[in-house]
Amino acid sequence: MPPFFTIGVTTYDREEMLRETLDSIAKQTFGDYKVIVSNDNPQRKISGRYAGIYGSRFTFIDQKLNRGELFNMNYMLQKSCGRYF
Repeated sequence: MPPFFTIGVTTYDREEMLRETLDSIAKQTFGDYKVIVSNDNPQRKISGRYAGIYGSRFTFIDQKLNRGELFNMNYMLQKSCGRYF
């Protein structure tokens, strides 16, 4: 069954901010969601370990090219599931 909503998080060399953002999301009491993290920096790979976040709700995607935030957001929208994004 798909989650109620998907949260999309774009990132490009913001390690500390990404950790803070994902930690805040993980601490929410409502749990019917999925998180897609899309990294727009092809020079640096990310993962749950990199971000300090573990769990099946979190998906990490490394883009092969830096195409900018708009592409990144649209990409995550296409990959999202649930009623809301």
